[in-house]
Amino acid sequence: MPGQDFTSDLTAETRRIERLRALLVLDTEAEPIFDTLAQMASEVCQTPIALLSLVDSGRQWFKANVGLPGVRETPRSVAFCDHAIRGDQPMEVPDALKDSRFADNPLVIGAPGIRYYAGAPLVMSSGDRVGTLCVVDLEARKLTQQQLKILEQLAQLTVQALEMRERSIQRSLELRSAREREVAASEQRLRAILDAQSELVSQALPDGQLLYVNPAYASFFGHTVGELAGANLMDQIPASEREAVRARLDALLAAGGSQRSENQVTAADGQVRCVSWTNTVQQGPDGRLLLHSTGRDVTELNMAQRALAQSQALLERTGRVAGVGGWAMDLATQRVSWTAETRRIHEVPPDYEPSLETAIAFYSESSRPLVTAAVERGLAEGTPWDLELQLVTARGRSIWVRAVGEVEFADGHPVRMFGAFQDITERRAAEAARAELAAIFENTTDFVIQADASRRVRYMNPAAQAVMLGRPLSQDEGLFVRDMLPERTQRKFTDEILPYLQLKDVWVGQSVARRWDGREIEVSHMVIAHRDARGEIERLSIIFRDVSELAAAQYEQARQTRTLRSVANAIPSTVAVIDDQGRYVFVNQAFEKKAGIHSSAILGRTAEEVLGKAEFERRWPWVQRALAGEQVRFEIEEEGELGKRFMALDYLPLRRSDGAPDGFVVVGQDVTQAREEKERLKLLSQSDPLTRLLNRSGFQQRVDAQLDANVAETLCVMYLDLDRFKPINDNHGHAAGDELLRLVALRLVRLVRPTDAVARLGGDEFAIAIVGEIDELHAQRLSRTVVDTLARRFHLAGGVVASIGTSVGCAIGQATRGSWERLVEHADQMLYAAKASGRGKTVVSRLD
Repeated sequence: MPGQDFTSDLTAETRRIERLRALLVLDTEAEPIFDTLAQMASEVCQTPIALLSLVDSGRQWFKANVGLPGVRETPRSVAFCDHAIRGDQPMEVPDALKDSRFADNPLVIGAPGIRYYAGAPLVMSSGDRVGTLCVVDLEARKLTQQQLKILEQLAQLTVQALEMRERSIQRSLELRSAREREVAASEQRLRAILDAQSELVSQALPDGQLLYVNPAYASFFGHTVGELAGANLMDQIPASEREAVRARLDALLAAGGSQRSENQVTAADGQVRCVSWTNTVQQGPDGRLLLHSTGRDVTELNMAQRALAQSQALLERTGRVAGVGGWAMDLATQRVSWTAETRRIHEVPPDYEPSLETAIAFYSESSRPLVTAAVERGLAEGTPWDLELQLVTARGRSIWVRAVGEVEFADGHPVRMFGAFQDITERRAAEAARAELAAIFENTTDFVIQADASRRVRYMNPAAQAVMLGRPLSQDEGLFVRDMLPERTQRKFTDEILPYLQLKDVWVGQSVARRWDGREIEVSHMVIAHRDARGEIERLSIIFRDVSELAAAQYEQARQTRTLRSVANAIPSTVAVIDDQGRYVFVNQAFEKKAGIHSSAILGRTAEEVLGKAEFERRWPWVQRALAGEQVRFEIEEEGELGKRFMALDYLPLRRSDGAPDGFVVVGQDVTQAREEKERLKLLSQSDPLTRLLNRSGFQQRVDAQLDANVAETLCVMYLDLDRFKPINDNHGHAAGDELLRLVALRLVRLVRPTDAVARLGGDEFAIAIVGEIDELHAQRLSRTVVDTLARRFHLAGGVVASIGTSVGCAIGQATRGSWERLVEHADQMLYAAKASGRGKTVVSRLD
């Protein structure tokens, strides 16, 4: 462009190339740390290719290469990384074919067929961008923000590793130079050696007065040797540290020997530096103690160590985020080292120290031979391994891991093994889920279609091919979704579905599809929009379900429902349907009439809301049984406008197709009249029509009702037989006899409690049963009273006066419901005994 300053661009590029070459890294052999960083980038971003690319003047050279074996460099003119180093932020190319910068790039249209690229620039401390850490995929895609962030962090780690490598090389050269000076100086006298040393050397009295400093010491503090003669070594120490340094020196002078320590000092340029000292107590010729000190400026070393620690911490954090740990084994010492993330994956304590044997023992029995064989091949042939294996953690949890490793050789002999470790349990589960989903698509009877943005069909499952095509799908036939749809569904796609998918991701509705033979079928229709990185629709998933049979079934069900509703409304019984949540879903007209409200005010409400809390709680035990799937019937008493009424309620459980309870039907019927008739019939069946006393059946039921089924109670049974009754019938007729029997019954009833049972067993035989506290004395008195009462004259109609008598047999004992027949038999025996001893006699016997 006119006016552009190309000179500044060339200067910056020249400086960048100089900085790259100063790293002394181009065309060097692969190094584990850079290979590991590239591998981590590939794992985190889930791409098959990851590169550590350094952009030279005419080429890009790969220091680390994952996924492009044998490729060490490419021309810079086709390098994506040449674009990535033009800014400080990561560059991402979601689809190279759609990017004008790369659409005709030979690496895109030819091998390896790049579609996706993301590169984080390697920005050195000087600001120069020497290359990138990049990931490449052969399919269009987009990284998450978390993945981009980790890729950028890995690029920063790469820069730190490059600069640390550079410093290590420089330090090695410096140390070599210092060693050569030391060898040369060894030929001089001791003072000359000290003067020539780069270390800071001093000798001082116990109070800190300097007796000797070498030139390096003096120069470091911005003085000449002469200027420091007689000065105090504490003068160069910041005031904040003097007290602590003085205390350490005093302790050393008192104990003798040597001491290593670090403290801050103020250098010639006024900056505070950190110096490591070796202090030794010596004795001078005059016997005085002397302090000999040798110091070394370790400011940069400490900074480098802190930077290294920070880098290692960052690497550990990145490993935790990515779920990747590292491991190494020194084959000479057999020592195995694990990173914190590897320990976390194995669920072992932070201080756990593994061996090769214990590390392999974590693998499952089926995986152990595989990893053992891989290690043996690596040691024998140098073959790296990358395995997915099952592992059992220290806590007994079974997981899947990816174990990557290789062997490092020196002079043809293996010296070290190292690699990476990653928990891939979730990934394996996701892959299994995807496989299951694919199997579902392949085997479902629903019609599944996938199409691109232009609605050209890319996939049809077997059901869709069979029903909608009548043949297998050929990928090169150019079939579009519209080709398989009736015109009205095509319009629906254009007018309704596609506009909706511009705003939402899923459309669901009903429509019509066309079979291969031209017949139209009703379908339940779902369309899912899949979007690209820009949010635009990239492809569509279309699912049809044939609901033609369902629609017919629904019509038939609706017809049956109308019929059942008509029947339910025609019957006089109340009918209601309650769902499994206790809410009314149907009531008939009889129910509405009884409740006094319209069904619209009932449906959807709970039984408690409609019946009221008190009535609902009364019915709750039966409701619980019905909700549990039990059919129940019970009767309740109600007060209404017509007085006391009785309702019979049937709770009929409903069940789903799997047999689970699904609410219940309530059928209610007014049984007041039937109940009254039943009571009347019951009374007739249990009473003597002449005397209105209990008959033999009623006597037995009354006593059973008063006795407990399990707990024995005292029971007194009296049998009595009238004397001289037959002459009354013979002389005065049966009417007089019947009147006499009624009067006898009246007298007997008045002798006992209302709860006691009095019965006419037949003819002139009567019985009395008393349940509760009664003993023999009481029974004797009552028996005598019965005899005396019936001995009094009876005045009958027509002026007839009748005199009769009776004999009483009585049995007392413990009895339970259904087990008192023996007392009846014994009372009968006692009656015969009484009659045998004469008229008007009583016999009372206790039966235990």
